[in-house]
Amino acid sequence: TEQGNYTADLKAVSFAANKMTAIYDFPLDPSAEVALAATFEAAKAAGTWSLRPKGGGAEMVGGSFTVSKK
Repeated sequence: TEQGNYTADLKAVSFAANKMTAIYDFPLDPSAEVALAATFEAAKAAGTWSLRPKGGGAEMVGGSFTVSKK
């Protein structure tokens, strides 16, 4: 974030085959949570993230990410 790096504990995480979903409380705004969805393939993963009010609701901001294993 523009406010620097942060750490957070996952509130929920689940896996189904090669797909993962997770939710964590957003440490920089106590009224918000981040929802993650990712698909894993071999040595890489791609997914989306969504900042939203705690408990669900309309997305306030979101984006995508990719990671790979070296």
